[in-house]
Amino acid sequence: MITTLPSSKVSLSRWILLLFAFTLTVAGLRSVFFQAPATTNNELSKYRSLFSENEVQEINELTLKNRLGQFTFKRVERPDSWKMTSPRSVMANSIPLNKMLNALQKLKIQRIFERDPINISNFSLENPLISIDFNQADGKNKKLLFGLLNPLDNSTYLMFEKGDVIFHVDAIGFTLESLDLASFIDSRVFPTRPDDIQSLKIFRGLNKRLSLKHKDKKWYNEDDKALEPTKVKEYISQLNQLRSLFIIDEKTPELEEALKRYLDRAIYTLEIKNKDEVLVTYTVSPIINSLPQIKTEGRQNFIIQSSARDYPFLLNKEALKLFEKRDNSFKKLGINEIFY
Repeated sequence: MITTLPSSKVSLSRWILLLFAFTLTVAGLRSVFFQAPATTNNELSKYRSLFSENEVQEINELTLKNRLGQFTFKRVERPDSWKMTSPRSVMANSIPLNKMLNALQKLKIQRIFERDPINISNFSLENPLISIDFNQADGKNKKLLFGLLNPLDNSTYLMFEKGDVIFHVDAIGFTLESLDLASFIDSRVFPTRPDDIQSLKIFRGLNKRLSLKHKDKKWYNEDDKALEPTKVKEYISQLNQLRSLFIIDEKTPELEEALKRYLDRAIYTLEIKNKDEVLVTYTVSPIINSLPQIKTEGRQNFIIQSSARDYPFLLNKEALKLFEKRDNSFKKLGINEIFY
């Protein structure tokens, strides 16, 4: 006996079957178009970052090469302080160096590419715009090469000289190719940060003109009388911002002799002690007439020699006013003085 289903039930079954087939099709297309290839996931997990935090902290020397020159730096004193060792031997402006290291450590890797001749050429890595050699204290080293900068999405392409892939990453946020010698030289005469100063003294000959002490977040003179903190901080900030006109790091015997002659007749001596009890002495010369090798206007400049530097600074005579301060320049105002 043949049983015939009602037409309404047959129609419903067909719709259910079609819906099931459509669902399977959509699921299949989703897996094809939206799932990243396994190799890409594996590679990206392998290359999470260019440098780990420990690797950055272990870097004790680096050499940056761009279109404006080649510059070598070495860590000194504190982890965030650097000295340039080539092409000049001077303290470095650490801001661009630390900014660069911080940016490299936080770079976001967008994609990776195979390291083959075509990709190397397409991303301008055969003749890199910038290269940076990183040397660690344990003898390990890496050389990072910078290629094409894509202005459309603000990204760039990098690879290690001994690596096996090319990284497509976000641009680091500032232009390394425009950094020149002047960008890397620290021309500050008093680089100690104001908050790190424990005491400051100024002598004229053997006579002490100024004595400032910092304790319990307050400032005092030599007699332990409290001083106006705003005035003290403003003064130390002015010292900290003082920049040299010329750093005399290359000296002939004639220039060496002239410098010694002026500094032997020093008119001021400064002593700055930091929180680590490190004392730095600054010797201030009288106004100078002239110096061998250096073109200067007569009687417009003077010299400062720091015990923490192996080279002196040349400054305009207007800066001498900073060393004429006395304790009473920072005294607290009385009630009468405030209202009158």
